[in-house]
Amino acid sequence: MNTNVHKNTQRFHYAVIVMIFLVGMFHIDGFNNAFAERITPYPIPTGIDSFDETAFDVKPDIDMISGWEWPPDTEVTITLPDHENFSTSTISTSEGDVDFPPLPVDIQVGDYVTMSDGFTTKFTTVVPLAFGSYSLTDDTVSGTADPYAGIWGFTCNGLTNDCGGTETTANKNGVWVLDFSTIGIEPGSDGGVYRWDDNGDATSFMWRVPRFSIAVNNEVLHGIQWNPYSEIDVFIDGLLVATGLSNQEGWVEIEDLHVKTDQKVKLTDGMYTKVHVVRSLKLTSVDPMTDKVNGTADPGSVVTISEIIDWDQPPAASIPVTTKADGTWVANFGSVGCDIGNESFGNAMICDNDGDCTEMVWESPPDDINPDYGEKLTTSKVSFDWPDEPGADLYKIQLSTREDFSTLVFGAKTADSSYAYDVKLINNITYYWRIRPFFGDDKGDWSLAWKFFSMDPLSSPILVKPANKEIVTTSKPIFSWQPVVNAGNYLIQLSKSSLFDTIYLKETVPSTSYGETMDPLPDGKYYWRVRAIDASGGKGPWSDIRIVKVDAVP
Repeated sequence: MNTNVHKNTQRFHYAVIVMIFLVGMFHIDGFNNAFAERITPYPIPTGIDSFDETAFDVKPDIDMISGWEWPPDTEVTITLPDHENFSTSTISTSEGDVDFPPLPVDIQVGDYVTMSDGFTTKFTTVVPLAFGSYSLTDDTVSGTADPYAGIWGFTCNGLTNDCGGTETTANKNGVWVLDFSTIGIEPGSDGGVYRWDDNGDATSFMWRVPRFSIAVNNEVLHGIQWNPYSEIDVFIDGLLVATGLSNQEGWVEIEDLHVKTDQKVKLTDGMYTKVHVVRSLKLTSVDPMTDKVNGTADPGSVVTISEIIDWDQPPAASIPVTTKADGTWVANFGSVGCDIGNESFGNAMICDNDGDCTEMVWESPPDDINPDYGEKLTTSKVSFDWPDEPGADLYKIQLSTREDFSTLVFGAKTADSSYAYDVKLINNITYYWRIRPFFGDDKGDWSLAWKFFSMDPLSSPILVKPANKEIVTTSKPIFSWQPVVNAGNYLIQLSKSSLFDTIYLKETVPSTSYGETMDPLPDGKYYWRVRAIDASGGKGPWSDIRIVKVDAVP
């Protein structure tokens, strides 16, 4: 059945990795640097502690507190006196890092917070600091704080992963703008903004350039770089259709999200809002015989097609192609040394400038369909069979000589996951077939085009004996001929007329000879010929006609 649509075979990490990779394709060095280590330490403004000294920061926007350079594997405690002296502890990592997940208190500006390991105690007061917006055009991040407050921030470019810091001062209205033009901000970039106190501790927040992709045929949305532990609302054409919860890395996955071309999808977590208009993107076929993936999109669209080998690894290959004027595109993985086999899978994506993508997931043809993909038939008729689709109560099947099914040989509906087409096919033709499941009143999507080749035409049998015009002295001569490829049976005819307008004898036999079981022939002249018949009843051309003279009476 349609293995591409109603089976959610994609794992979340794969979609995230592919999305990261594809955004990186916008930059010539994106793939090489996509997993580079971030540059540390960051340049910290003069006069305050750097990240290599014991300190902590408070993120009131997500009620989280983090620390660094504490004694390794040591119990560290935070206390918030302004929240009924709330206190909780955790164990630092072997590197001395401390992270407290979202706390059950609402941290506010003015709150006094301490962090202590029993020997060292650090404290800070939460000060005004809020995110406003980012600009991919200007490579800036802006927000608000106290008037004339000193602001420091860092970013790691979403394409190159190069990192760097910068500082600024809020204006008289408390508005500040951090300029990251030397590093650049791209889809997938992230960073932090800090207000340091005199002891090297800080009020901070992490900012991100989130993005998402919609696997239209799998009805799954994947998002990355959203606020951790946040509720993310999904709107389609202005209507709220789903809400998902991001994990600690800011990743979110929402299933059963049905969208159509040109619909506007908006995601928001309260801090970030992203909008993507679903693009026209379809898959036509995945061909292991040519190692090509084919599809359609709007003319001039840039589509990136990826093949994946391991779930948790970057794509084995990604091929950007531009859709032709007729709307078709082809990705030739053979040209980059990749084979499409039975277990191959991947996706095709069209991404906008903000890093959000329309996606189609593809898989190689299933190995449990009949005819097999690329099979050469040995009969003139064909019977189709495909895996059951759970929940489907009806299937539609189409057969065409065109991969885009613009013309049909036939179309039919069946309650079974099989169908016998009782019409002889044209010999030596490439045929394409596909199926579509129905679930009550709901239509599933079409499968990709699966192809097979009709059988070569049956040839004329070459007669062996008796020789032409041979006189035989037995009333039960043995007639024989050479075998014909794809023949299931043979039809032999004898006639008194060279026109065969009357038939004296005819018999269908499975072998390449006949005579032992026939009734004795009276003396006389006979014309005989043979034709091959394939297993589904298709008849080949007649052989040459020979004459045999029976002279068995003494």
